[in-house]
Amino acid sequence: MSNIGLIIEEKAADIGNFFDKEIIEKAKINWHEQNHEAFPLVPGDEEEYVPLPKAILNGKLSK
Repeated sequence: MSNIGLIIEEKAADIGNFFDKEIIEKAKINWHEQNHEAFPLVPGDEEEYVPLPKAILNGKLSK
């Protein structure tokens, strides 16, 4: 895994302490499914999609 992936996973663990876990889980699903009602496309950037790291998608938010 790249260094950036490790940083993202570490920061995700920090974020998990501040927000409702149900909201986080729903947001992960919406992002993974590219739900554009929950996450509208940015004008001029309709082609790029950055998937969630697998560890975050699978719920491994803590070390």
